Amino acid sequence: MCELCDEYGEMQACEECGRLICFDVDKGDDIIRPAYTTAAGDLFCDICGKAADLAEKRAIEAENLDYFGVHGQ
Repeated sequence: MCELCDEYGEMQACEECGRLICFDVDKGDDIIRPAYTTAAGDLFCDICGKAADLAEKRAIEAENLDYFGVHGQ
């Protein structure tokens, strides 16, 4: 069992998609995926975590573009 399972006594599910997550799994399938911690510290499966990090990065870039595009002239 991974540290997450040991701590909670059962497998945890991704809060986004519901797949089970585990720190000891290298490759996943439709039921269980490797655990992923986002830059913000949230726990997801690797698919949803990477998507969340990318969405956050794009939101920050868009915010910066809006700010500097308007105020940079």
